[in-house]
Amino acid sequence: MMSCVEDLLMNSLNELLKDEWSRFLWHLKKHGFSASELENASVLSTVDKMMDRYKKDGAVECTLTILRKMNKNNQAELLEDKVKSSTQL
Repeated sequence: MMSCVEDLLMNSLNELLKDEWSRFLWHLKKHGFSASELENASVLSTVDKMMDRYKKDGAVECTLTILRKMNKNNQAELLEDKVKSSTQL
């Protein structure tokens, strides 16, 4: 089940444009990640780091919070719905 959530996070974050990805990483620094941890970070490595640090629920919550701060509310809502439906299986 965990890999399913990782896939959902990866797919959602892959939709961000390059400048949006930079803003996402900037916000992630406010959630306890150092600049060196996120330097040249890919979506895959970032999802892995969030899962390691926050576990499944925390990684999802962190992603949703940042997407909403970036005014990506539709994307956040879609991710939230997909995560809820995947955990009800």
